[in-house]
Parts: sequence; C-alpha cells; structure tokens
Amino acid sequence: MLFYAVTTVINPSSDYVGQEESMGILFIFGAAFGINKPRLVRYVTADTPNERNFILVKKIVVDDPDPRNKFDLQISKDIEKIISEADFEDLCRQENENIFYHYRQSGRRYGFYKNQIKENLENGKTVFIVIRNKKVIRELKKDFSDHTIITIYIFMDEAHLEKGPVKLSPTQKEKHREAVIEFCTDPKFYDETLPFCSNEQNFGKLLDGVVEHHSKLNKNVVNNNAARIEPSVYKSGVQMKESYFLLYCIENELRGALVSAFIEVVGDNWWEEKISPEIKARIKNTEAQNRGRLIMRNHTHPIELASLGDLRQMLEANWECLECKFKQKNKVKVLQVLDDLIVLRNMIAHSYCLSSQDQLRLSFICTDILGMLRQP
Repeated sequence: MLFYAVTTVINPSSDYVGQEESMGILFIFGAAFGINKPRLVRYVTADTPNERNFILVKKIVVDDPDPRNKFDLQISKDIEKIISEADFEDLCRQENENIFYHYRQSGRRYGFYKNQIKENLENGKTVFIVIRNKKVIRELKKDFSDHTIITIYIFMDEAHLEKGPVKLSPTQKEKHREAVIEFCTDPKFYDETLPFCSNEQNFGKLLDGVVEHHSKLNKNVVNNNAARIEPSVYKSGVQMKESYFLLYCIENELRGALVSAFIEVVGDNWWEEKISPEIKARIKNTEAQNRGRLIMRNHTHPIELASLGDLRQMLEANWECLECKFKQKNKVKVLQVLDDLIVLRNMIAHSYCLSSQDQLRLSFICTDILGMLRQP
C-alpha cells in the first residue's frame, strides 16, 4: 500500500480564503501483479518530497509452498510483510476503534489498520492501496466516504506476465485469471481502467494523468465552495470543527450506553416500557415532519432521533436501569454535567462560534462524561 501527496486545497488556518493546503484522496488499485507492485513504489518515491510520502506495509500470511512464488514475495516486500498465522489471528481478534481490515485471497491472508489510512489522509496525503477484495473496498468506501475515493484496475493479459523475469507458478497464473474474470463480470465497479505498459516511463505517465485529473476535481470542489463563503465565517467554521466532532462523539457514546443498559436490564421492549409518552410523541412528530425529505436519513430505531435533552430525560427517569453503565453512582452529579453539556450543545447547534474558553469547557465536560461511563 502506497501513499503519495499531490493535491492542494484551501488552507483553513489562513485568515482569508485563497491559500492552499494538502487534502487526501484515496486511490484503490484492484489488482497489481508482478512488476507493477515495485513500479508503484518507485512511482511514489521517485519525484516527490520524502516527507510527503508514506509506504504502508500490509500484513500477509502465506500458505503456499511453491518456491517460484518467492519471487512474487520478494518484489512485493516494500508493501507486504509476512507474519505468522497466530500473529495475524491476534490482530483480527483485537476490538478497538482502529479497525483491522483483513481478507483472504488466493491462499494468502492480508490485513491493514484503518488508522494507517486515516492519519495519512488527514495529513493531506493521497493514499494508494493495492487490494483485490471488493468487500473490503466497499468497507473502505463507506468508512472514508468524506474523502474522494477512486478505484483503479490495471488490466494485464497473461502474455505480459509470461514475459516476466521468471516463469509464473500455477498459483500466480490462477490469481491473475481470477482477477481478470472478476473485473470482466463487473467492470463498472472501478472508476478507472489502466492498460499495462511494458515501458515503466509510460506507466508512470498514465498514473500521472489519472492522479492529476482527480486531484484537480477534488481541489475544485473544495475551492468552489470555500470561495463563496465570507472569510470570517469560513475561519469560524474551521475553528468549530473540533467542537462539532466532540459533540457528535460524546452524544452517540452516551446514546449507545443507554441503549445497551436498557436491553440488558429491561429487554428488547425497553422503548415501549420505559420511554415517556412525551419523548415518544416528540420523536414521532419529528419523523412525520421530515418524512420523504432528503435530510431525513434512514434510522433503525427512534432513539437515533432523540436529542441530548431527550437522553438526559431518559437518564433521569430511569436511573435505576441505567446506572449499571456508569462508574459515577451519584445521579445528581451525572445530570449536572449533562446540563452543562446541553448549554454548549445548544450554542453549537445554532451555529454559535464558541470562544476558546468555551471550547476548553466542552473538552473538559466530554472528558468528565467519558470518565463517568463504564467502558464495555
């Protein structure tokens, strides 16, 4: 997996709109066989500043005794690291926010961490990933939907592979056939298809063209929106990004804790049995008002439409059921902290730009609430 920085967009730290900074794009290569892998590595590292490049190494478990495949592993060493089956299983079992994407392909197991992509995108790098698994590609599209994602297939026929420096093993031939068949059955899955070039310089030019095209599109989308916004408003919006993020996380963390406690203590009918008619009516009215509108997302449960104030009311009315999810057993203290959060929440929800002091208060309140909750 490779990282390559090329895109520039508006600099949010600037006092005015018009300067530029990097913004990440995710390029996913659905197949890259033989010499294409080291070519991608060289393409990334050749002509760009080192501090803007990052080559991500996938974890790989190989269950293939054919010695001819050692060459395939040798040329992939910059983007794949062999580990044991036991170590790979340990990574798959870990449960935390840093998701370990993993899949099996042609007798091998591959895996990589979500944060390896996330951190580089947030630092403005364009991420190149070599991965031939549509299920995982769909997961990446979902998890990084706030970024521009481009899927690319490098089409290469078997004759080109046969002309390589070593004779292909049956496993390598089978991997290639599988990829071609998969591509031909659903070619629209990929945004771009590149032909294989025997000349490395031409291969680089093709990649340059694709990267430049999508980088310009990505830049134009951001610039066109930002350029229409009054500079002081744009600057305030940038300052409020972290506050929106903290509020979203803490409100949904609290929502999840309440749902979990209700199910454990009351059972699946907790909404009918424990939620007040007032809250139910308010949420039902919200559903009725927004039904059919684009802004109304498909929610799976009414509690997803409950406001922070609604969650606070649920907590106050059902403390005996919900206190199992709290390390802090003083109901009054928990409610006081939520009241402080609601004040800031209302300011944020009505597009009020928080002062640096209020932003610090929000951070402390979120820390307090997380400290009160029992970790699952």
